[in-house]
Amino acid sequence: MTSSVKNSSANSSTAPAVEQPTVELPTVQQLLVRIATLESRIEAMQSVSKSKTSEQREMTDADALAIITGEHAKLSHNKAAEALKLSYGQVYSCRLEYTFRNVWKQIREAQPGFVNPWKK
Repeated sequence: MTSSVKNSSANSSTAPAVEQPTVELPTVQQLLVRIATLESRIEAMQSVSKSKTSEQREMTDADALAIITGEHAKLSHNKAAEALKLSYGQVYSCRLEYTFRNVWKQIREAQPGFVNPWKK
C-alpha cells in the first residue's frame, strides 16, 4: 500500500498571501461621544422608572376591601390599580388571595357563602 499524502508545507510557500481585513478602531473622541450618549439615555430611563414607582404606594386593608368587595371590585386589575395608585401586581396578588389573607378571613367570616370571582 502506498501513501498518496503530499507534503503540505511545500505547497504553503508557493501559495499567495491572503490579506487580512483591517479593523478600524474608533478614536478617543468618538468613544467619549458614545459614552456621553449612553449616560444620557441611562439617566432618562432611570428618571422614568423613579416616577412610576413614586406614583405607587403601599396597599392597605381598606384598599384590599375596596378591591375585593367595594367600589373597585368590578374593575380590571389595571383600572383598579390606576384608580388607587397601586401596582398591577398588588391588586392581582390581593384578588387571588396571595396577600391580605387577614382581609379574606374577615370577609369569609362576615359572609360565609362568599365566592372569590377572581380565583378559578
